[in-house]
Amino acid sequence: MWNEHGMVGNWWMFPMMMCIIVMVFFFIMSGRRGWGPPWMRGSDRFRGGSTGSETPMDILKKRYAQGEITKAEFEEMKKELLN
Repeated sequence: MWNEHGMVGNWWMFPMMMCIIVMVFFFIMSGRRGWGPPWMRGSDRFRGGSTGSETPMDILKKRYAQGEITKAEFEEMKKELLN
């Protein structure tokens, strides 16, 4: 069962392989995006960025272009923003 070097056979390889697998896993998880749960990746909160550079008019134009609001709603909101 035992020899002068410890365990008989190649059982010593299993813990070493597990250590390597864990190190590879941590290396991949700490990639360019940093640490965080998968559901947070891609959100502004996770990246630390914000959309503060957009003006309310830019947001309004984008919503109109995406079809979220009608032309009448766009004109009404635009009038309110300009006053």
